[in-house]
Amino acid sequence: MVELDLRGEVRADEIIIGLNAASETSKSTLLKIVFTFADDSTLGKTATYPDDFTITAPWAGDAPENWQIALVLPMEDFPRNTPLRRVDVTAKEANLTFSKFWDLDKLFPVNKQEFEKFLFLNIYRPKSDHTKLFLTGQVLEYYRLDLSHRCVAAVIYGYRAIEFDDECAQARAVTFAEDLLIQTPTLEESEHPRRGRSLLRSSLFTILRHLYLASNDRSKFNDTLTRYVDEVLADKDIPSIACVNFLPAALMQGYLMLAQGRTDAGRDLLMSSYRYYREKFTTLPDNPVHFFEFSKPFLAASICLAFVDRIDTGNWPGIPKEYSTARHTFEISNRVAAPQAVAKMRENFLDMIKGAGGGLSVDHPSRSV
Repeated sequence: MVELDLRGEVRADEIIIGLNAASETSKSTLLKIVFTFADDSTLGKTATYPDDFTITAPWAGDAPENWQIALVLPMEDFPRNTPLRRVDVTAKEANLTFSKFWDLDKLFPVNKQEFEKFLFLNIYRPKSDHTKLFLTGQVLEYYRLDLSHRCVAAVIYGYRAIEFDDECAQARAVTFAEDLLIQTPTLEESEHPRRGRSLLRSSLFTILRHLYLASNDRSKFNDTLTRYVDEVLADKDIPSIACVNFLPAALMQGYLMLAQGRTDAGRDLLMSSYRYYREKFTTLPDNPVHFFEFSKPFLAASICLAFVDRIDTGNWPGIPKEYSTARHTFEISNRVAAPQAVAKMRENFLDMIKGAGGGLSVDHPSRSV
């Protein structure tokens, strides 16, 4: 009997199924494919292995040789008024196994428990970033069971949209994130990063500043930094772990203010942000995960203080001078991983600094502050 190991993901409007045939690869095998939607309706299709597996897999080159061909199923005939929940494949004349790259069983959560299973922890999310984009896009379009869940989905969706340089998806991400910021004041406060009002707002502001930087919308980028930093500094009761997102944003805003020649205002902001971090450190709960996460903005806080010292004394303190440059400010504040997206955002930020007119350098420490 044929043994087939399946890999599946969603890219754009296509279901892609790849098969790894362990033996008897020339034997024709009929596969039954069932698409199940959130309203429990189904749509059935059939395919024959290996005859219908004639498309070069989009992951070709990133997978073993026997994963190079795939079956591509366009979703244009699917109903558009209900989300696709899962795809199941069966075969009477084959033993089917589903690899860790089979993402097609988690395309839409129909209850809160499924949402948390699919999206709360990265290790359980779909392996394919394309499938993550599809899953979270469906959540934002159709899921109404929990506002905090929609916030989580918006953040994941936004980062994937940036990394794929998908302008349409980025525009959708902005719309959803801005709308959710309006709704989130109704949420309860909590130390949980996936449930608490302030921490979710922090995540939404963070993905928005990345989205606006990716699209080079300087006005909205600056506005988002200002809204976010002002909101955090005005609320001493925000959970301390919010500093993970807050300090990099405050450093970036303070650097922009210095670049614009707003030295006094920039100094005040950088010092206030550093002191906020110091105060929050004393309220950190005895949670090893939180403690580890809290170490990440330590560098941003130290650079905030270094700029204050430089403004007050005229000298850069005894830490590497390259940390005073726009390039390093961007690197410390960036949360996107994809190299092409990072390069584009870095260029946008450096151009912003060059055009600010305040004299700060992109690559070399400036003595003009």
